[in-house]
This record gives sequence, C-alpha cells and structure tokens, in this order.
Amino acid sequence: MGTRNLTAVIHEGKYVIAQYGQWDGYPEGQGNTARKFLREKFDRERFLAALKRVRWATKEEIDAGYVKSGADGSGFVTMDVVARFDRLFPYLSRDHGAEILEMVQESSGEVLLRDDHGFASDSLFCEWAYVIDLDKNTFEVYKGFNSAPVPAGERFADLPPREKQTSDSTYYPIKHVLTYALDAVPNNDEFLRDIRKALPKEEDEAA
Repeated sequence: MGTRNLTAVIHEGKYVIAQYGQWDGYPEGQGNTARKFLREKFDRERFLAALKRVRWATKEEIDAGYVKSGADGSGFVTMDVVARFDRLFPYLSRDHGAEILEMVQESSGEVLLRDDHGFASDSLFCEWAYVIDLDKNTFEVYKGFNSAPVPAGERFADLPPREKQTSDSTYYPIKHVLTYALDAVPNNDEFLRDIRKALPKEEDEAA
C-alpha cells in the first residue's frame, strides 16, 4: 500500500539516515520493521561502525546515475531505468523503507544515501515517520495529516509548513506520537496498542 513514510537516524546531532519510503508506512508496516530491528537485530557497535561508511549521494551523482541507467532527460523514467539505477545505488530505493536500518548495519562498504529529512515538513504526504536518536537513545514515532502548528520544541517544529494548494488546509510538519527508550522497545502488540492510545480517537480510527 502506498503509505509514504520516513525512517531517520540521528547521531552526534546530525541526520545520518533519512530514508524516504513509498510503501506500508503505517505502524503495522514500516513501524513494525523499525521496531523489530531495534528489539531483535540492533547491534550498536556494528551499527555505529557502519554509519562511518555512510555519506549523502550528491545531486550530480544521482543525475549521472540516471543518465547511465538510460534516462532520456525528460523527467520520466521506465521501470527498466529504475531497476538499473537501483543496481548502481542499492540503498536509495524508495522500496526499502525501514529495512534500510538492517541494510546499513549489514553493509561492508560505502553506503550512499539521500537526505530526505525535509520530507517531514509535508504531513499531507509524509504519513508516518520513525526516528532513532542515538544521542538520546530513543525510538520516536510521528504521524502526518497534521493541520495544526507543531508545538515548539518538537523535533520537526522548525520545518516550514506545506503551502496551501487546492484545498483550504495548510499541512504542518509531522507531529510526535510517542517515544520509547532504545532498551525498552516493546513487542508488536504493545507497540500498536500504545500508538492507538496515544492518538486522538478520530485519528486512531482513520489511521
């Protein structure tokens, strides 16, 4: 299901992973993938070592990659072009979602990623986000469809809201739902229950 999402990791005050995902962004999908990684597979030492091999791919690298993959410059690409591009940049695919966490941890060479943390500003499209803060040792959940200003002090409060388009609504950055300590990440049933309890009733029913 096309539920767009963001998976992010903070280390030493900076985004080191900020992965846009196209599919299954709801808590039962990418949220559970991130949760399960932290609870069952996260190896802090290995993960931090892998982060040293991560860097942001430049626009020039990405543009050149699309050309090399057969893009004609029109802005439209075929599935064959996308497949060839994904072979050149295996970590950039929009299909990975929160699986990028395990992919980075298991990597053995340089990891090229794209910094998509600005996607959090547009909660009309960024429906869910999952943030691991290695400085605070927390796992945070955020939700989109937010038509109210984000409270000062929240992680994404300083991002500008989406400009009004064809409706009367302005969508602000995604808003915080709940936070866990990394050493207290729950099982899936508890995770989903906690999110339902944290959301207003009308949002829970629409989630």
